[in-house]
Amino acid sequence: MRSSLFCLAVLGVLALGSGTAGSAPAPTPPLPIAQKARESRHLDLEQLFSTGQYQEGIRVSEARLAKSPQDPELYVHLFRFLFEKGEHQARDQEGFDKEAHYLRMLELVDKGLVLAPSHPRLLWGKGVATARLGTTRGVLASLMSAKDIEQTWLTVTKSEYRYESLQQEEMLPCDTYLALGIFYRLVPDWWIVKAIAGTRGDLDRALAMVQKSEQCAPGRIRSVKELGIVHFCLATRRDDEGHRQKGMAAMKRALAIEADRPIERLDQQHIKMLMQMPDKACEYSRDGFQDLDETKLKR
Repeated sequence: MRSSLFCLAVLGVLALGSGTAGSAPAPTPPLPIAQKARESRHLDLEQLFSTGQYQEGIRVSEARLAKSPQDPELYVHLFRFLFEKGEHQARDQEGFDKEAHYLRMLELVDKGLVLAPSHPRLLWGKGVATARLGTTRGVLASLMSAKDIEQTWLTVTKSEYRYESLQQEEMLPCDTYLALGIFYRLVPDWWIVKAIAGTRGDLDRALAMVQKSEQCAPGRIRSVKELGIVHFCLATRRDDEGHRQKGMAAMKRALAIEADRPIERLDQQHIKMLMQMPDKACEYSRDGFQDLDETKLKR
């Protein structure tokens, strides 16, 4: 499949060939974003990501981006390292402004999208940054962005784009299915949400998306954990013991998977917590429990 960036490059060559003598050269198109990690111009950044060295990754990415602001792939790399940093910070951690952090991530992917419009990795990042900004501010306070997040991620899942980092820490569209599962679990399914946001939560759809993510990339802690969370949430909302048992089984399976990265060890800590309080699963997000009180939204 030819990417839009490839088409831009072709158009640039044609423009240079058809120009009249003395005319200004056509602007150089931005470099493409590598589809396979090992083909990246920034293999060292891929390696830093796969070894969990996000602080060093931020430093190197920032320096390189300052020299090459026309390289859209650098916006992807810096965004990813910043996301990893944000996931390790508590929402109320002293000296760390999470809202400002996610706003910076959003600004980065928007700049990247100027260079590579509609590129799936940047669209994925835009949805992630917007969603994380939402969970930081509170889901109910951020419903106006819900439709954009949903449509952005659905666009990624419907594309033919595939990507895997060096050790499969990030996989598209598998991670996008998972994110949509979390989205449909966390966004309330109330009629007033549909009226305000243009979309609403759906636990059955959440379960289907998480199962699709697990089929796409089996045996990952994050997807098995979310599978357990959705089952716990269904058990609470529908008073269904069968879902509670399925949730416990999924959580035990996630704990049995070897955690290779700090974020996976954090997930396993949260799994142990959720197994002790499964009735809180509906409101859970990695950066804190969400307030899903319908009376507050009506007010």
